[in-house]
Amino acid sequence: MNQWGIDGFLCGDCHMDKMHEYYVEGMVPKKKLVKCDLCGKEVDPEDTNEPHRGLNLKGKICKECFEDQQKETQKKFNHCTVCGKKLGFFRYNPKSKWKIDGQLCRKCWDAENMRQ
Repeated sequence: MNQWGIDGFLCGDCHMDKMHEYYVEGMVPKKKLVKCDLCGKEVDPEDTNEPHRGLNLKGKICKECFEDQQKETQKKFNHCTVCGKKLGFFRYNPKSKWKIDGQLCRKCWDAENMRQ
């Protein structure tokens, strides 16, 4: 078959193996599974999500991992990384030399700035 991408002839056993590889009972095309980049679980391509740029991931991830990452990201952007207080309108980004991932409230930013 053209979909196999093989040039030339196959013996009977190889032909049967290829048929089994690409078809399931009833001559229905078999869906290829995709591996999740985070958990490594093989899932149906329809059950995967393309992560957005903020997650720093390449490839596809399963819905469970996507939801977990999304919750974690929302928590990181809506709460202070140091004390966990819910951030309001004013948010403070840490200086790069502090090596803190996330945003800070005013009190934690001032405290960290005094230490440096």
